[in-house]
Amino acid sequence: MITIKPSAKHAKILQFDGQVLEIFNPYQSGSHRLHVGLLTEARIEINRNNNHKMTMRWTGDPILDIDIDESELAAMIDLVNVLQTAITANKR
Repeated sequence: MITIKPSAKHAKILQFDGQVLEIFNPYQSGSHRLHVGLLTEARIEINRNNNHKMTMRWTGDPILDIDIDESELAAMIDLVNVLQTAITANKR
């Protein structure tokens, strides 16, 4: 199980158990659950303010961007690598 709070500025916590990614966010509709079978892409990008963010796409092509603090960048890169491995394995 991987649990990360990617940014101190934003109240989001990500948790991945190998099959389901949960995004806990108290400011919107609470928790979002995405099965890896619905994810099509996860990656780290640089936003327009030159900060890192995680971008995800899933079936139906919605996009979710999550800001990342520098202190959490290595952990988020690890999470993205695990997600990409799970996405690839689930397509077989």
